[in-house]
Amino acid sequence: SPWIPRTIPPGELEMGLGIHGEPGAFTAPAAPVAGVVAKMLETIVDEERGYMRCLYDATRRKSLDGEEKTKVCVMVNSLGSTPAMELHVAARCARQWLSSHDLNPVRVYSGAFMTALDMTGFSITLCQVDSARLARIDAPTGAPAWPVVARTVSVPVPVPASPLGEEEDPAAAAARARGDEPTPPKTECGALAKKAILGAAEMLKMAEDELTDADAKVGDGDCGTTHARGARALEEDVVYMPLDEPSELAVAIGMTVRRSMGGTSGALYDIFFSAAAAAMKGAPAASPATWLAGFKAGIASMSRYGGASEGDRTVLDALLPAAEAASKAITQSAGGAWAASVAADAAEKGAAATKEMVATAGRSSYVPVEVMKSVPDPGATAAAAWIRGVAIAIA
Repeated sequence: SPWIPRTIPPGELEMGLGIHGEPGAFTAPAAPVAGVVAKMLETIVDEERGYMRCLYDATRRKSLDGEEKTKVCVMVNSLGSTPAMELHVAARCARQWLSSHDLNPVRVYSGAFMTALDMTGFSITLCQVDSARLARIDAPTGAPAWPVVARTVSVPVPVPASPLGEEEDPAAAAARARGDEPTPPKTECGALAKKAILGAAEMLKMAEDELTDADAKVGDGDCGTTHARGARALEEDVVYMPLDEPSELAVAIGMTVRRSMGGTSGALYDIFFSAAAAAMKGAPAASPATWLAGFKAGIASMSRYGGASEGDRTVLDALLPAAEAASKAITQSAGGAWAASVAADAAEKGAAATKEMVATAGRSSYVPVEVMKSVPDPGATAAAAWIRGVAIAIA
């Protein structure tokens, strides 16, 4: 009869399989890497199996150097196609498991040491060592694939108890560490600014799934999570922000964005708020023209340093129409609420129009046109969302 290849059912993995694909010792449900590594190490050090009797020999339980914890080297090996990033994750889990089981992982190696072409998976090798054996392992070698690793001994350091209360939230703890105190707004403008920040954050959180789905098609799929992370950070930090002074507030928002968002969006909005702060310095908070000046300066700086222009299918295709609409409204003596409302309308229209644009900047510039036409630019959609959130909050 023809040879039938052995398959591993979906949702399962094999433990102890051979380097040439021989059947494993047993099949187990797929699990997070920490659980898989723990199961592998439990099997290796299991006393009944006796793979490492040296760990249970009373005369050798302590390292030969007389230290309390037994020193071990651990090697996490790719079987062929497991990427380095995943190996490092497994290596970290192995180090943590060994440290928590009274073993001292003095060397942790990860890489492709013994492979079978493009075989998926990884192996773990454990070896008890003393100073003499370590010296041999650390000896110079011409083997090109042998990695250079940090030659350190893992020494546990006691962590002092935190002076903060168990119920204190992370934002309050961080602010307390900086010496900050909650600063409630003292003016009507400050109260509106707080509402605007919270409104923008809420809309970004609501748009997370939409942004993620769109960015998965035309980008790297992190637009939703990046903006939502920034939104949550703003919600945490807003009580510590100088809400009554526009320039200082822009600086504070930029610092929160820089700390929390990351990625291209985080860098661009950091630039945006830095420029806005400079443009609003010393200007009256009660004037809508002050906030418009900051908005325009932020857009100009974002365009300058980001290298994009209107029509390039980027966040600017929502921000520029919004600025133009708000400028017209303020010129006609409209209040801040109305200016924000027409800006939100223009931003949403501009974001929707990006479906018909060909990207010339950002990751979308590498995406086929037919794919881009299926969704608007995620960055522009995010900008329209937070501008709408501001408009609703101060209406």
